[in-house]
Amino acid sequence: MSKWGEHWNPALTVSRRSVLKSAAAVGALAITSSGATLSVVAQESAPKRGGHFKLGVAAGATSDSLDPGTYTNSFTELFGKTLHGYLTGIDADGKVNGEIAESWDVSKDARTWTFKLRKGIEFHNGKSLDAKDVLASINHHRGEQSKSGAKPIVDPVEEIRADGPGTVVFVLKDGNADFPYLLEDFHLAIVPAKDGKADVSGVGAGGYVLDNIDYGVKGTGKRFANYWKSDAAWFDSFEALAIHDVTARTNALATGQIHAMER
Repeated sequence: MSKWGEHWNPALTVSRRSVLKSAAAVGALAITSSGATLSVVAQESAPKRGGHFKLGVAAGATSDSLDPGTYTNSFTELFGKTLHGYLTGIDADGKVNGEIAESWDVSKDARTWTFKLRKGIEFHNGKSLDAKDVLASINHHRGEQSKSGAKPIVDPVEEIRADGPGTVVFVLKDGNADFPYLLEDFHLAIVPAKDGKADVSGVGAGGYVLDNIDYGVKGTGKRFANYWKSDAAWFDSFEALAIHDVTARTNALATGQIHAMER
């Protein structure tokens, strides 16, 4: 087994999902568990905690859901990355880093990946995160009946198993040296296990606790006091407004109704 700490894919420094290309990416990542953009902001302006952040988002529909498998737009992605933690994350330089997964080993054929989970991570409901939660979260997207947007990502997984409460092992059908990158996908939120299944009610291990959500209109969140990352979740609270029309978003920004907008 060889140790994988940081793995760099130059292609990912050029293009990510469209939501991350917009001006909203700065605001969104600054309040999410990823902390990728936030780390850059912190270095430049030494942020202080506090305040209420309002973001105008170009998407959002009444058919949206808190089920990570159903995320289809920048509004749901924002709440995914804000409410939840993920096994891995990608920083501003395109490097994959451990998030809930503190480290990992990979077999020489890149088929077997062993992830060590970070200790002391807590869900919003007070439950301590362990391997059973990871299994339930990933298995939520697997199987022939799955309609999850992440199904193509997890279909190559032949087996996933726990090796004690702090270790998760993935066995792939074929080797994939970029597998840790795939686990950052916004659908693959780690949620609590409930009766062996994924709890997709919105409870997560991210920097913000869901306060209220009105699908297709707006959603709000408050900082999670027991969030494990000290360099993220700077705002006391945030509000995401679904404003589909770019002129309306621009006017909202110009008049101070929002602090940032998605292009």
